[in-house]
Amino acid sequence: MQRFGVIAALLLLGLPAQAETDAKQALIERLFQVTHMSEVMRESADAMFATMRMPDQAPACYKEAEPELINTVRQATDFERTKPFLTQMYTDVFSEEELQQMIRFYSSPVGQKTLEKMPILQQKALQHSQSVLRGLMPRIHQTIATYCKDD
Repeated sequence: MQRFGVIAALLLLGLPAQAETDAKQALIERLFQVTHMSEVMRESADAMFATMRMPDQAPACYKEAEPELINTVRQATDFERTKPFLTQMYTDVFSEEELQQMIRFYSSPVGQKTLEKMPILQQKALQHSQSVLRGLMPRIHQTIATYCKDD
């Protein structure tokens, strides 16, 4: 009988933690809905694929493989497939209060406007980064040549 009491006490001690976890999971799910996370991830993947297109001078076999490669990456980065990882990430990083505040913000008109304009900001940042890297390429090639001159 005493053994049953100990087991029951241990189980009951775990209930508040489980309830907190369940509440946090529900908040994360709501945040994903409010931020249109599934759609955002799909759009981000599409933007990434647009920048990864094979150049015209690529061998024909590369061009033939491109749709399958894109499909493979699309499946691997699908929201439903990555959702458990994302949920765990948000669970580890944000408190319930922070999640509630984020939901309030992203549910507001300015929060929705932020979400609407975020892809524009990301595209501009990507273009800037690519421009900076293109400008650095001569220096990068020169540095590599300096280190590889004996090879």
